[in-house]
Amino acid sequence: MFKLKGHLKVIASLFSLAVITLSFIHLYIATVASSMNYPGGYAFKDLHKGGINEQGKNIAVHIGNLAAISGVTRFGEEYENWTYSKEENIDASQLRELGFDYVLSESNQALRGYKLLKQIHGFDHIEIPRDLQGIKEALLARGVPVLFRTSPQLYIHKLK
Repeated sequence: MFKLKGHLKVIASLFSLAVITLSFIHLYIATVASSMNYPGGYAFKDLHKGGINEQGKNIAVHIGNLAAISGVTRFGEEYENWTYSKEENIDASQLRELGFDYVLSESNQALRGYKLLKQIHGFDHIEIPRDLQGIKEALLARGVPVLFRTSPQLYIHKLK
């Protein structure tokens, strides 16, 4: 009877340890995926980095829907001479007429009068590797046997 109780305690302890370990792994995976899920913030940062030579100029920036909901905030507005618009329902053909020098858009299509400067990737999905090379790649990249996949989600356009 006493041996059975001892074995049950060991099994319960091991089960508890496994649940806690799996919870931490899940938390880590969710945190990494979440950190990759703000392409708007990355686009905003890259916009200012690329426009550093224009920081003293009066520049107008249009922020598209996806950028606005995925990381662009007032705290990221670095240059006081720049104005930022999150106005919705603007047709792409109107952007130039409205005087926007830069556009953060979810469209990779050429905007009339603008050139595409950069594409910004954001979290797309996770993938479990199917072979040893993939597992090795995942472990070296993030420490877990899961691959984090991204895809182009936002684009920075500049007036020609």
